[in-house]
Amino acid sequence: MDRWFEKLIDACVIASNELSLKDALQTLTNELGFDCYAYLNLHPNETYAISNYPAEWQERYLSRLYATVDPVVTTAKRKMRAFSWTENQSRNLSKETRQFYTEAREFGIRSGVSIPVMSGFGNVAMLTLASNKLERYSEEDFDPVVAAASVAQVHTKFSRQSATATIGHRLIVLKPEERICLKWSAEGKTLEDIAVLEGMKYNNVCFHIKQARKKLDVLSIQQATAVATKLNLI
Repeated sequence: MDRWFEKLIDACVIASNELSLKDALQTLTNELGFDCYAYLNLHPNETYAISNYPAEWQERYLSRLYATVDPVVTTAKRKMRAFSWTENQSRNLSKETRQFYTEAREFGIRSGVSIPVMSGFGNVAMLTLASNKLERYSEEDFDPVVAAASVAQVHTKFSRQSATATIGHRLIVLKPEERICLKWSAEGKTLEDIAVLEGMKYNNVCFHIKQARKKLDVLSIQQATAVATKLNLI
């Protein structure tokens, strides 16, 4: 598989746009004997995927927050190195994990290889190659350093191209106080104005705005109001 990962690096270098890289990923995935690939970019408040998995499975995976119960994702975050997996790799599975594997099987996902890499600021990106065959791929077949280098190239290429995700999901829940403070800010009110209008202490207004910025993963009030408006949170 080392030669395959080297070919993946070559494909990243010559890919002129995201479509050519996606095509190369699909071709190389099939060339290696796998059925599907999935590139996942995992953030605390946001997860998005670029994949040729069945669209229905992608929608279900992200809408039901399966990244929180997917044992492949859990293992990737813990190991932070390339590994192989199968649906029956452990007998001591939780009810949620068994259900997850059952549903994945319906879409032809039974085994595979996953390669996680650090994507900066404590976040993780990973590439998974999946098969409908129930077999365990030997981890001795590939060099984890070469594997990580190739996936880092994939991550960098997609990030620089601002590639369009196949599907994405962002889970952000703002408290009522955070939403009202942002809404007033969007209307052009200062923090002092908001404190008077809502009968809050100035320090409390600052706290709610700070918490909202943290949840929205932005640096300024202006960015927070723009993102919250875009996501229909205010």
